[in-house]
Amino acid sequence: MTRRVFSADPNLIRPTARVILRVVEEDAVACEDPVDFTVAEMWEHTASRRQRARAQSLNLGAKSESAKVMDGNETREASTEGGIRGRKDSGWTGDGDGDGNEDRDRNGDGDGMGWGGLGVVNVNNVFEDPEGLKKQLLQLKEAGVDGVMVDVWWGIIELKGPKQYDWGAYRSLFKLVQECGLKLQAIMSFHQCGGNVGDIVNIPIPKWVLEIGDSDPDIFYTNRSDFIESGLIIDIEVGLGPAGELRFPSYPQSQGWEFPGIGEFQCYDKYLKAEFKAAAAKAGHAEWELPDDAGSYNDVPESTEFFKSNGTYLTEKGKFFLTWYSNKLLIHGDQILEEATKAFQGCNVTIAIKVSGIHWWYKSESHAAELTAGYYNLQDRDGYRPIARMLTRHHAILNFTCLEMRDSEQSSDAKSAPQELVQQVLSGGWREKIEVAGENALPRYDAAAYNQMILNARPNGVNKNGPPKLSMYGITYLRLSDELLQKSNFAIFKKFVLKMHADQDYVEDPNQYNHVIIPLKPSGPKIPLEEILEATKPIPPFPWDSETDMKVDG
Repeated sequence: MTRRVFSADPNLIRPTARVILRVVEEDAVACEDPVDFTVAEMWEHTASRRQRARAQSLNLGAKSESAKVMDGNETREASTEGGIRGRKDSGWTGDGDGDGNEDRDRNGDGDGMGWGGLGVVNVNNVFEDPEGLKKQLLQLKEAGVDGVMVDVWWGIIELKGPKQYDWGAYRSLFKLVQECGLKLQAIMSFHQCGGNVGDIVNIPIPKWVLEIGDSDPDIFYTNRSDFIESGLIIDIEVGLGPAGELRFPSYPQSQGWEFPGIGEFQCYDKYLKAEFKAAAAKAGHAEWELPDDAGSYNDVPESTEFFKSNGTYLTEKGKFFLTWYSNKLLIHGDQILEEATKAFQGCNVTIAIKVSGIHWWYKSESHAAELTAGYYNLQDRDGYRPIARMLTRHHAILNFTCLEMRDSEQSSDAKSAPQELVQQVLSGGWREKIEVAGENALPRYDAAAYNQMILNARPNGVNKNGPPKLSMYGITYLRLSDELLQKSNFAIFKKFVLKMHADQDYVEDPNQYNHVIIPLKPSGPKIPLEEILEATKPIPPFPWDSETDMKVDG
């Protein structure tokens, strides 16, 4: 008999979270082979090799293993970073979002859980230690985890040349996951792995793409000082930037960035310079140039002319630049998602994108670290709800991070406010009527972190008479490791999974999570940029309870 918290009608009280994943189950896909078809088709929709190279150039960061947890509304996504990530000893870790915190992951609400593999298939396209992985997957299954997340790396699949795909190792991995009775979430990772905070595995993009970059280095986004190939944005895939996130590579650890540096704008290559000059001239200011007073990676806001109090960012020129810069990100994400929906259309999957949880300097006037990443977010301007509005036409999920973090745990020097940031971003998604998902930023095994994640998954608690008023789509837990599987840590983790399921046993039927998996629809009509930017008008976030009603230590 299913264990329930209340004695009410079971049709009203549903599990509050379920792990997503499904992309590779052949019997569940409504289109052709879900592996060869979707990726090959996605590449067919990209215009040229240069475009592919640009896709990496924004360096869509690296991700890792993840365990998914979902909340009363099953979770499914086609692009998310973490979860119970893989084992440290075999390279199954990774952060990829470089938030200034050693590791992170996202994925929304929380009912089940999933895992995602970074180095499970190594750079030589070999599936490492399947027996060891099987043992861990069975432990996750026994704990009530719904599924796992796996990075599918471009640098491995299409290593030998354009359209020369080798899926052998991944097929073996997917089959093992299926045999263990878990769902699968595939992350199509068109970025390199390495160079982001927490990355311990190096998986470059294909050599043939880098050779294109050698002949025309300006296809890669660059910072002002070094024109470094930090990683470039291009409309190809659900991975939209560094660490797979929709952002500019403004704070690459590989270039010396350290937390809580403000980062640097990434628009000084000749192509974006020309685009900005053209836009400025059209606006009647041909004399305007890109900012030269925004400091460097590890500066603080007040040490720069651009971000200091009453700085350049508040001038007409500064506002014009920041609008142009952030709009490039919105347009990029919109274009990529349109191509992704073409590739996956008809398949029983849900597409998601990742948005970075840049919580440092959130309490400063200029929100400098967010601005350099492309999130034009100020007290009088919402930088996240426009992203959510853009996602509405693609039926996509917004996946966020740092769900476990509390303001009281942060250094006052960085003016961090992860709780307010999470509240703002999730509220923006809900106001735009889209699903939101998330993940923890750092591996944590304590009750306080788990309780904070559950609170964010259901800000107003469990509803005795139906679905929660506010509820995330799912949560990815970071990460699968020997430390997590230690007896005491795993015991509290299992309580966390149970509370994410609202004290209900695992339910295999996704319909019981109010999340019916249907074939992916094509993108809707394009939304005019002016209409998207109407969402920059700030609206107070939804209220959060002070603590969760489903504590792991309650």
